[in-house]
Amino acid sequence: SVQTLQKLTGYGLFTELDHSKWKQQRRTISHAFSNLNIRHQIPILQQKLMVMIQKFHEKATTQQVVSNRNIMQFSNNDAEIDLDNWFIMLTLDFIGESAFGVTFDTLSKEKPNEIVDIINTASRNIQHILFVRGIIVKMLNSE
Repeated sequence: SVQTLQKLTGYGLFTELDHSKWKQQRRTISHAFSNLNIRHQIPILQQKLMVMIQKFHEKATTQQVVSNRNIMQFSNNDAEIDLDNWFIMLTLDFIGESAFGVTFDTLSKEKPNEIVDIINTASRNIQHILFVRGIIVKMLNSE
């Protein structure tokens, strides 16, 4: 329910039930999502995605020239890429640069920094809290 979500996340744009407060919150962030601002963010996102794709390519394939063309072959059939960390790094790099003008460069370094570690820990804790809460609710409802 919305009330449960409010307890976990607070009274934000997606959980505010008071229309006047919601309208004020929406007005506050509307500039960030204007057509002009989104158009300015697209090249940043494209650049970050290209870095990530290049890193995936480097990890998953080797290039071998056959008949004057490049053939991509997997160098290791057991190769795995942790998408959670990569998408967190993509998000951090994109938001850092587009919203704050800060370059974290976690994708290029292929190394999550302490902010990524904090996000991962918070995400795991929230999942754990929701799981435990679900069990408690089921136990209370079964009585």
